[in-house]
Amino acid sequence: MQLRYNAPVTFSFSLICVIVMLLDQYVFPGFVGAYLSAPGADFNPTSPAHYFAVILYVFGHESWTHLSNNFLFLLLLGPILEEKYAPKPFLMMLLTTAIVTGIFNILLKQPPLVGASSLVFMMIMLVSFARTKPGDVPVGFILIFVLFLLAELTRGAQNNNPAISNLAHIIGGVCGTIFGFLKMAAGAQAESATAGPATAGPQPRN
Repeated sequence: MQLRYNAPVTFSFSLICVIVMLLDQYVFPGFVGAYLSAPGADFNPTSPAHYFAVILYVFGHESWTHLSNNFLFLLLLGPILEEKYAPKPFLMMLLTTAIVTGIFNILLKQPPLVGASSLVFMMIMLVSFARTKPGDVPVGFILIFVLFLLAELTRGAQNNNPAISNLAHIIGGVCGTIFGFLKMAAGAQAESATAGPATAGPQPRN
């Protein structure tokens, strides 16, 4: 029996988040707020740091509680999705979700954003497609989508903490939904190509 690094993207991402949190809490206080906070209404187009922060904000968290809440989902869902979709495509999904969320945070002039919540909600929606056959719409996805939307609308109406971005949650969920349907479509296309055109049986001889 041996230990196996079976989900390199998930585990490496989680390790970076822990290192960043240690730096912010014990070595360079304020590091996350200064360098890993995605801009919103405060976006400065002449600031190079803001462009980097649009991607890197997912590594920063406000507190250990914030980080541990995301960890529960990252470590639970990440390995499942990496096994299903392979590490490189999964990494591209994470990167795309982070960038799209960061851009919308600027366009809609939201408060500064930190944390991997958008990635977590992307994974929650995406995992509902994990065992779905091409052409099927999973009932689990419909239930999760409805509950997720209701929860976010309710939380948004009651949310008094600007650090908790319901927009990021919703965009992450939408990204996960889009990825899920795209992967289903690609699977159906691959299945069709593998099957190939129907071939006629042997022709009788005269």
